[in-house]
Amino acid sequence: MVMVKKHEGPAAVFEMLNKALEVARREKRVTEERNIRILIAQMHVVQGELEEGLKNFQILIDENPRDFRPYLCQGIIYGLLNKKKEAEEQFEIYRSLVPEEFPQRGFLDDIVLAAKKDNLKWNLAGISFSITARAAELCWTRTKWAKEMEVEKM
Repeated sequence: MVMVKKHEGPAAVFEMLNKALEVARREKRVTEERNIRILIAQMHVVQGELEEGLKNFQILIDENPRDFRPYLCQGIIYGLLNKKKEAEEQFEIYRSLVPEEFPQRGFLDDIVLAAKKDNLKWNLAGISFSITARAAELCWTRTKWAKEMEVEKM
């Protein structure tokens, strides 16, 4: 997320993520590809493109219904859209799939509680950036393709 620090804007972040996605696909790094696609979907939410975010997360769910992350994100989006029933359905699925021993479960559970209390509405950008930053921290690894992206930025 170096480009954000340089104030180059969301377009630069999307460009960086799409380049990283190309590298992950080319090198057949399935886990990294999925993680990047999640970040891209989250960036749509940050941009206020909630329907696009929902669509991207649904594609991820259709491809791997055992991954709890897209359900959590969809629950948050539905909460932002004031669709409480849909949000609760997604949060239920998230809770059924997230492992008890998952290191960031407490943080994610706090987000679910905030979403249920309508605390997300006044801080869409802030919480989305927080989610995106934490997701990046959780899934970004210093692999060959990440190093390649650093070289391309120089």
